[in-house]
Amino acid sequence: AKEQLTFETLSLLQQDVLQFVYAFLEQQGVQAHRLFLDPESQDLYHKATTAMEQMVRWVYYFIEKAVDYSQEVAKSQTVIDKVKKYIDTNLHNEITRDELASLVFLNSDYLTRLFKKSTGRSIMEYITDTRIKKSMILLKRSDLPIRTVASQVGYDNLAYFSKLFKKTIGCAPSEYRRQHQKSEME
Repeated sequence: AKEQLTFETLSLLQQDVLQFVYAFLEQQGVQAHRLFLDPESQDLYHKATTAMEQMVRWVYYFIEKAVDYSQEVAKSQTVIDKVKKYIDTNLHNEITRDELASLVFLNSDYLTRLFKKSTGRSIMEYITDTRIKKSMILLKRSDLPIRTVASQVGYDNLAYFSKLFKKTIGCAPSEYRRQHQKSEME
C-alpha cells in the first residue's frame, strides 16, 4: 500500500484535510490562513506530501492546532482581553479593526460582534473611551502641552481631540486641567 502513496495521492489527501479544517474554523469565525502562517506550520505543510509519516505528523499537528485555537476562541473573554491589552498598550498609534482581528486570527466582523457582545461597546467606542480616560490622567498629573497629551493618546489633530474631549467630558482639555490641578492643590 505504501508504494501506491504517490505525491499526487498525498496532495489530494492534504487538500481534503485542509478543506475540512478550514470549513470547521470558518464556522468558528477563525481565519485559518493566518493561524497557520508560522514557520513550523509551513514546514510541516510542505513536508506532508513527501511521505506518509510526514502526512500523519502534519494532520495531527494541523487538527490539534485548529481545535486548540477554536476552544480558545470559545472562551471569548481570552480573545477580548488580548484585544483590550493590545489597545491599552498601543493607544498612541492608529488602531484598526483589521489589525485587531489579525492579532487574534479572527474575521474583523466576527471580532466586532464578539467584542460588542462581551463588553457592551463597539471596538471604536472602547478605543475612544480608553484614550479619553488616559488623556484625563495625563492632564491631571502632568504639565505636558495639550498637543502632546493628544498625541500620546493617538490624536494627531489637536482640534479633533479637543472637540471629542469636550463632547465626552463636558469641557475643553485646558479647562479640565485647570479644574483638576487646582482641586488637587487645595
